[in-house]
Parts: sequence; structure tokens; C-alpha cells
Amino acid sequence: MVKPFLIEIGVEELPAVPFLKELPNIEKKWAKVLEENNLLCEFKFYYTPRRLVFWHREFKTKQDDKEIEFFGAPVKIAYKDGQPTGAVFGFAKKCGVEVDELQTISQPKGEVLYYKKQVVGKTSKELLNNMINDFMASLNFGKSMRWGDRKDSFIRPIRNFCVVLGDELIDAKLYGIQSSKSSFAHRMISYDKFSFEYAGDYFCKLDKNGVKIIVTGETVTLYFDQSLDLDSQRKKISKKVLDLDQKTTEITNTQKNRNGNKAHLTLIPIWQIRTI
Repeated sequence: MVKPFLIEIGVEELPAVPFLKELPNIEKKWAKVLEENNLLCEFKFYYTPRRLVFWHREFKTKQDDKEIEFFGAPVKIAYKDGQPTGAVFGFAKKCGVEVDELQTISQPKGEVLYYKKQVVGKTSKELLNNMINDFMASLNFGKSMRWGDRKDSFIRPIRNFCVVLGDELIDAKLYGIQSSKSSFAHRMISYDKFSFEYAGDYFCKLDKNGVKIIVTGETVTLYFDQSLDLDSQRKKISKKVLDLDQKTTEITNTQKNRNGNKAHLTLIPIWQIRTI
């Protein structure tokens, strides 16, 4: 069974240079964690200066059941005078069974100790808390900081945490922040949190609270009223380019569009922001 799955990690403003250095590794590191836990699937990673988001359209709610085969020492070494040696007891311990449950199997070089184990997959919600914490610990931004009375550290303090599988809130905690079905609107709109009901609803609520997709390449193109002065246009840009701070944006060219009362503004962000 698969369900939509969302992770949002809300942070204080990320410093551009160390974040961009680690950026190429973020998706790879999360994919590695998924693979190690037999939950690998396609996902999208989005980011703004104050949030990291992983979106999985079809996420397995449970690991697949599997069989694990164990191969041990040759039988002629494992038993002496018909009695099990330390090799047998060690192999049984490794397999998690009693000695009398072990089997043997023929191999090209002779008969060896053997055991086949049926492993029932764990549910995703049992694994996700440790998976996310392991992933966050693997990120390397160079310098990091501590806040409050915490002894662990990250590039910036964590302020919000969402882990939602379908419509179920997953019990998880990151740097002392408990997972919730809520997130922050853009700060130019509100400093209050908004809530959402299920993973897919998150994106609709983001849009209504001022966070939009704004960057798909190196430039962002917006259209505004040419009757406005530059300061007014900057304010409108700030409202449209919501998660791109004005300080990290340069208006590099302004061209009048003669087809109507509009001006064509091309903005180049100092560091590329992908928002959601």
C-alpha cells in the first residue's frame, strides 16, 4: 500500500554559501536513508531560505517482507566428533535461533551451515523518526550552532517539523520539536501558523499563505504595473517572490512592455531558491 508522504523541516534563515555547498548532496543522502530502510521511492525536494521539504507521491506504508539467507562454516569444521563446535554456536547466535534450528546446504566446495529467515517488514511509521534524524545528522554544512539547552547542533535552529503520511500525523521529534500538521506562512503575510489536514492539502495551504513556486531556472520573470514607481514595484515583487528575501534579489533590467500598461522585470537571485 502506498500513500502521499510529506516532510517539512522549518528553520531560521539558512546562510546561502554553506547551504549551497551541501545542496547537491541532500537528495542523495535522503535517497540513501530510504534505500537502507527498504523504502526507496521517487520523491521531490524543495527548499526556501526557511524550509526544507520532501514530497513523496507514492510512499510505501510498510517494508516488503523478505527472506534472508545465512551461510556458515563448512560442516566438517562446524562439528567435531559429531558435536557442535564454537562455530555452530556463533552461527546460531548470528541467525538469532537455537542450534537445533540450523540446517545445512550443499555448496560447490562442500556442505555448509545454512539458515533461511523470514523477515516481516516493519511499518513506515515505526522507522521514520530514526530515518529523519539519521538523515539530518548526515548533513554537513561546515559550521553549525547550538540553541537553547540542546547539546546537538545544526546549521540553524529548527522551528517547525511536519511528518504526515496520507492523513496520519507521524509521531516524530527533531531537535526537540514535535511533529505537527502545521506550518508557518510567509512572514510578510503572518507570523502565525496555519494547519492542514493531509499531505496533499499542505501545498494548497502553502499557496494560500503566500509561499509559491517562483524559480525554475536562473531567472524569475514577473509582470507589474509600469505606473508604479520602483519602490512600489519592489514591494509588489516582495509579495510575489515571497520566499526570496529582498536583500538576496537584484533588479537587473527593466523593460517596458508596450502591450498594455505593464513593465517586464527580470530578477536574478543571488542564490537560487526553489520554493513550494
